[in-house]
Amino acid sequence: MKMTSSLGLRKIRAVGMCALGSGMLAVLTVRAQTTAFALDPVKSTVTLSGSVGALGLTIPLKEQGPGSLVPSYSGTLTVNRVGSTVEFVSGSQVVPVETGPWQPGVGGDAGQALASYAAKASANLGFFSVDATAASRRLVFDLLSAPVPLQNGEFGSGLIALKFLDTANSTLDFRVSGALSQQGSKVLSGLLTNTIGGTGKIVTVDGVETLTLPIDSTYGFDVDTAVGKVTFTLNFKGQLVATATAIPDPPVVSLNLPTVPGEPLKLFWSSSYKLQRATTLLPPDWADFATQSPVIIPTVQPGEFFQVVHK
Repeated sequence: MKMTSSLGLRKIRAVGMCALGSGMLAVLTVRAQTTAFALDPVKSTVTLSGSVGALGLTIPLKEQGPGSLVPSYSGTLTVNRVGSTVEFVSGSQVVPVETGPWQPGVGGDAGQALASYAAKASANLGFFSVDATAASRRLVFDLLSAPVPLQNGEFGSGLIALKFLDTANSTLDFRVSGALSQQGSKVLSGLLTNTIGGTGKIVTVDGVETLTLPIDSTYGFDVDTAVGKVTFTLNFKGQLVATATAIPDPPVVSLNLPTVPGEPLKLFWSSSYKLQRATTLLPPDWADFATQSPVIIPTVQPGEFFQVVHK
């Protein structure tokens, strides 16, 4: 017989062993606590800056209109915690709101369409000029990291990678005119280059857990034209603030071991959890076993596994 206590959802970490009177081992394990944090659109803003490089010039990006480069963000962050580490696992959806109809239209066509970010760049050297507009559409980010040390509620934000969500089909529509003429749509994919530095925080006030994550990431791409490359460099900088309104209490699991081989044991656990049993773990066939603590479990039945999960 084996027993597992779990906060839930993903990785299994062994935290202790004890020998039963029957000579069998009870393995107590704890799984990573997975928390979904909801982004606060009022406090979550990420500003876009950058440049367009063409004909040997580096032209800074400017807003097309008030607020076109500073959208607020909504969505969720998916975070695992095991012991004194925090890990951003695939499943976050970080979405800038649409700030209005902006140039160019979809696919770089003339006109306008709704977009989250919208920038323009222009240069006039007398004998030639370059004008460009760009607008992001269907933009969705994911966040990824390995386990990052969490100390006193703080962690290194430079270890968190920003990634375009593959299934979102995020695009940047662009239109270049003047000495250069090009239009099109760039599918945004892969990881952004993250600036090393910054400190993220997870704090709890009045039962509400808040995560604050600074963002400073860069993405670039080239567009071929008849007279050379046009290079877009995009920098996203700001912060994401998200809350988890319900924080599960950690499971408190204890047992009374038998003093005589073959006798049953008594298992206790927190009232907000229930006990499940499985007869195999490949694949697991977990089924509810008991909702109220304690229970008496025989020690002479091999091939049983137990875990506690939230009700």
